[in-house]
Amino acid sequence: MFALLGIIAGSALGMRLVLVGGGRGSAMNLFPGGGSGSSAIHFPRVGDADAYAVAIAGVLGGLVCSRVFHVIDAWSYYAAHPEQIVAVWNGGAAVTGGIVGGIVGGFAMARARELPIAHVLDRGVAGLALGMAIGRIGDVINGEHHATACAGVPWCVRYTSPSTLGQRDFVHPAVAYELVADLLILLALLALLRRDPPPLVPMLAFVGLYGLVRLALSPFRLDPAWLGAITEAQAVSAAFVVIAAVGIPLLVRSRGPGGEAPRRMGGSVPQPHTPG
Repeated sequence: MFALLGIIAGSALGMRLVLVGGGRGSAMNLFPGGGSGSSAIHFPRVGDADAYAVAIAGVLGGLVCSRVFHVIDAWSYYAAHPEQIVAVWNGGAAVTGGIVGGIVGGFAMARARELPIAHVLDRGVAGLALGMAIGRIGDVINGEHHATACAGVPWCVRYTSPSTLGQRDFVHPAVAYELVADLLILLALLALLRRDPPPLVPMLAFVGLYGLVRLALSPFRLDPAWLGAITEAQAVSAAFVVIAAVGIPLLVRSRGPGGEAPRRMGGSVPQPHTPG
């Protein structure tokens, strides 16, 4: 439950900070050179009401899809216990599903409120990365995600509480590895956004980077097989990487000869939006 609350609070806060960028003290000014009077790109402001609406829609979409992906992943259990499908208080969520649902929810709300879709998605995923990192703190505490045996390094962990969901033997802190990776992805996204990339490139970069991270960490996790020997997370993460590898070059090449971004999907730099 702490992990879910962390994802909700972190994602909502992160999306709000990034989407309401452009002013002094905004999230984009975490990097040197940011703010007024610098040579950095100006990040147009999205109104508070719109930013919160997108954040809430993204979080709700992420929570729903994360549960759906988890149920599909563990269908052999839920087919025998269908009453547990909605028992979210007992744990069970797939981060890969949360990413899909978060993007879909943000897209739907941005479209409904007539916001520049690419602008919103490109910055909203930075908030999603922050929320995922905060949520992983809860996973580290409760130990519900089991990992492979660990030896020979000083950061091996084990859980000793009688009521723990964690493992009694020393294992790799796999979710802590992912927490660090989520923060690095966040920093990479903020740096990329300052370079005025083509619309939707930051969103695809987030998807691709997380896919690579999850694939790299798979040997440290004990996830159930889903398709043969492949886990659901591996299959979805591989799809993330392929989508990013194909989509990013296409979007980069779609820029005009003068470096102008295409004016579709909200790709042009938006003007300040009055709160709805």
